[in-house]
Amino acid sequence: MTTTKYDLDILTAATTHGVHPDILWGHLNQESGFNASAKDVDSNGSVDRGIAQINSAAHPEITDAEAYNAAWAINWMAQEDAALLEQYGGNLTEALVAYNAGHYGPDTAWDVTYAEKVLALSKQSTLVGLPSSYNSPGMLKQKSTGTGVVYVQQRLNAHGTSLATDGDFGPLTEAAVKAFQAKAKIEVDGIVGPQTWSHLN
Repeated sequence: MTTTKYDLDILTAATTHGVHPDILWGHLNQESGFNASAKDVDSNGSVDRGIAQINSAAHPEITDAEAYNAAWAINWMAQEDAALLEQYGGNLTEALVAYNAGHYGPDTAWDVTYAEKVLALSKQSTLVGLPSSYNSPGMLKQKSTGTGVVYVQQRLNAHGTSLATDGDFGPLTEAAVKAFQAKAKIEVDGIVGPQTWSHLN
């Protein structure tokens, strides 16, 4: 398991654009290994830039200053992933392949192994724990701390609460979880397990 100095940027961007944080984490890991200054010159002379490896030919409108700014690029990748997921009807494999193909789509460069690598890396993320459709989720409860709790607090706030996103699963967070569970008509235990994850995401 790995943590990075970009974890909170990833959580914020993922929450903003509706992408699962662990998928975004794995995608960034696959692209650059979280190297904000990564630079790769392709055979056609274009350059893959920064933590999200934004290609200079596919995205000439994006400046080097933006591409090499980690927080900006993480937010951009989350936005792109969300748009591609919508374009491909929620099919994560096709969305990831399209990203890798420079947005020309799976029909142009069908490389399923790229998506498989991203998913494998996503399962190594320490951010949240993927929901059961991807992997066994983490379980969070009172006294849990860390970025996973921040994500839960952000998701609860998106559902109408006003918690501090401090990464501390205290009594207020537990009460908010119980209220959310009651509203969702699932078991009310104050624990964020697989069933609660599936409703929060």
